[in-house]
Amino acid sequence: MITGPWLLVVFIFSIVFVLISVIKFHMNAFIALLLTSILTGLLVNMPLSQISENIAIGFGNTLKGIGLVIGLGIILGRILSVSGATERIAQALIRAVGEKNAPLAVAFTGYLVSSRVRAIFFTLNVSMTSPSLMSL
Repeated sequence: MITGPWLLVVFIFSIVFVLISVIKFHMNAFIALLLTSILTGLLVNMPLSQISENIAIGFGNTLKGIGLVIGLGIILGRILSVSGATERIAQALIRAVGEKNAPLAVAFTGYLVSSRVRAIFFTLNVSMTSPSLMSL
């Protein structure tokens, strides 16, 4: 495996690769990270068996840390969506700020919902607030 300054070069290349893959080529972030993990392992001369093992360990440690939060966030989001709570919040805010400021009300609804469910769940927030957007 490589060490020293070349390791830093590989690290910077890996970050750039992820950003370009996601931003320019619209690649799914999970796939981009997975490909970057494999590419980084190859660039630092890591054996193939060790690359897959390290990816599995890293993925497992990540899920161990945030898996429960993600699961509970999805459950809470589904409850808010099915019960219509996010739509009621949006409608109340639209009444408060007026019809011409409806985008502001919906954006603030997203902020309120995401601050309760964690801001890292962008997709979940969109799925919870989309019924409100569709009803406008």
